[in-house]
Amino acid sequence: MKTFQHHLKAIKTIFALFSKGKFLIYFIPGLLLTLFFFYVNSLLAKLGKSDITTTPVQSPTVVVSALEYINHQFYTFFILIVLSPVNSILSKKLDTHLTDYVHTSSFSETLNNVLRMIFVLSITLFFEFVIMGVWWLFALVTGLDILNPFVYVLVAAFFYGFSFYDYNLERYHRSTKGSLKYATHHILSMLVAGGTFMVLKFVPFVGFILAPVLVTMLTTIVYLYSIKKLPKRSNRRHSINLQTVEKTNE
Repeated sequence: MKTFQHHLKAIKTIFALFSKGKFLIYFIPGLLLTLFFFYVNSLLAKLGKSDITTTPVQSPTVVVSALEYINHQFYTFFILIVLSPVNSILSKKLDTHLTDYVHTSSFSETLNNVLRMIFVLSITLFFEFVIMGVWWLFALVTGLDILNPFVYVLVAAFFYGFSFYDYNLERYHRSTKGSLKYATHHILSMLVAGGTFMVLKFVPFVGFILAPVLVTMLTTIVYLYSIKKLPKRSNRRHSINLQTVEKTNE
């Protein structure tokens, strides 16, 4: 129940911020990336090639082939990797706006954070492929392939959710092991975040403009509630040195 309350509060906060013109600039990178892919698609269409942004899963009830699934996941995670530096900045700025905590980091730390994001996204994609591969083999043998769409949604939603929560987990000094531990202890939050992303990304034309920004903000706010940084208890601004590792995150 508390998880859903946090998500409802997060949604209200997001719309309140947008109504004041806050954080709207973060839609621009997704817009530019979308326009780029539309341009590439138009070139491919002239050459008679397939559309690289074709979505193989039109709804959670459609059974997709393994090759279509792999192609779509690579495409999606590629976009998340490209947008990860922007999403990380958005998450940090939103954190500061809501809690008055200022997260500072050197250039080398920022670079390491970006590399970690790419590593985490790559690992989540790998584990998703492994789990789905094992399931497909099991379903083939047992005749349970009718459950493929349901299993796909659950697995993909969890790993999408985890990849968005990791912006916060990294900022609060969670190790990769600690991040995975947090994810397994907050499975419902991962599924809600990942499910939200999966629904939004299928919105025609604007899916990949809206989804990364909205889910980044959603996961940031819910995470702050989960670690009791929200509701804010003090208006005093603090500065956090990112070299300080909290023992609770080990």
